[in-house]
Amino acid sequence: MPEFRWEGTNRAGRKMSGKISAAKKAEAQALLTQRGVNVTKIKGKAFDIATFGVIGSGVKDKELSTFTRQFAVMIDAGLPLVKCLQILSEQQENKIFQEVIEEVTEFVEKGGTLADAMGQHKKIFSDLYVNMVSAGEQGGILDTILNRLSTHLEKSTALKSKIKSAMMYPLVVLIVVIVVVVLVVLSAGGYFASRYLFKSWFEKQTGISVDEDSDSAKLKTDEGEVEVGEDLALPSYWPDDVPIYAEDSISTVGKDGEEDFYLSFISGSAVNEIYNWYLEELETQGWTITSQFSLETGSNIGAEKGDRLLSVIMSKEEDGDDTLTSIVVSPSN
Repeated sequence: MPEFRWEGTNRAGRKMSGKISAAKKAEAQALLTQRGVNVTKIKGKAFDIATFGVIGSGVKDKELSTFTRQFAVMIDAGLPLVKCLQILSEQQENKIFQEVIEEVTEFVEKGGTLADAMGQHKKIFSDLYVNMVSAGEQGGILDTILNRLSTHLEKSTALKSKIKSAMMYPLVVLIVVIVVVVLVVLSAGGYFASRYLFKSWFEKQTGISVDEDSDSAKLKTDEGEVEVGEDLALPSYWPDDVPIYAEDSISTVGKDGEEDFYLSFISGSAVNEIYNWYLEELETQGWTITSQFSLETGSNIGAEKGDRLLSVIMSKEEDGDDTLTSIVVSPSN
């Protein structure tokens, strides 16, 4: 039977650690919980052929977004939570993801919450994902939250796909040119000239402009653009009636076509503070609030204006006091 190393605290808050044997990670977690241990970390020691040679989580973004969308549909249809997870596990072709869903199912069957179960698999379910699921469970709107998450994941997956496609050609060319650049750099007095020439060539070939002073990168394609970095400036194309709480802390901003916009920022303010600010500002800008809920760890606001929809998702980062806020504006059809 596999052996797992664990760390946690007892009911008195004292830190503990040790080893435990169980058939699966979820079972080990359940056994420790029954013993009064609040598990903070658990890791298997045994060799797992299913994950051998796998880099990262082993689960594709598209698989996660599809899982979330199907999960939302089943919950909305009134199926019990455990039954939904069992069906999704049986349908899952990715063996790694299937095993994770099975462990989540076992944890929930033993009385744990869905958010706590997913929180044991942070390589697959991000802090934002787990916090939003937790908020949905507590607020009784899990189907709504899963729908919002699936939309967010689908847009994120589409964006990554476009970036990869746009990078394919320049990446091949880059490999060839690097040899030439190295030779130029090694030549006497050629460093600064080659650096400038290479930067200009790279931006022309890839559409990616790199700002060395601010450590930001911008990708432009025929369909849109995206910029990633720290303390980015709000672009001129951003809709005037969509307010930004922390305009000096933008980390990602982009557009897909002329109607889809997305932006994220990190702020030191509390979730509720940002949530209340957006409720007031959106109404001031003429938006109609269609859905809302607020918890300490995560909040969500849905709004509409004319033929546009807006979603603001706020989530407290687990490893700190900062709040990550994501904004998506899209057409209603």
